Amino acid sequence: MKKGIIVRLQFEGYHAWLGAPKECEFLKSVHRHIFHVEAYAKEIASRGIEFITFKKRLQVVVKDQFDGKMFHFSCEEIAEIFLNTYPELYKVVVWEDNENAGYAER
Repeated sequence: MKKGIIVRLQFEGYHAWLGAPKECEFLKSVHRHIFHVEAYAKEIASRGIEFITFKKRLQVVVKDQFDGKMFHFSCEEIAEIFLNTYPELYKVVVWEDNENAGYAER
């Protein structure tokens, strides 16, 4: 049996997709989203990772790199940053305005 935890958080961010195709050229301009993050971690030794504690750790990355800031990362790249920062994670899904998402997975 596999077990794990899922932590969700959200943040406001501004980004632009400089390589947007012609039919979506508006995405080349800076625009705002509320990004919703779902972070999946493997359970370690009977809840070795506590939800609240782990969410606080994830929020440090949000505060330092994304919250209310301008960046040029896609949802998949944001997910990859979380994966590279926290080895406990095996999958991260990042949603734009809770509508469309990208993910990274080990």
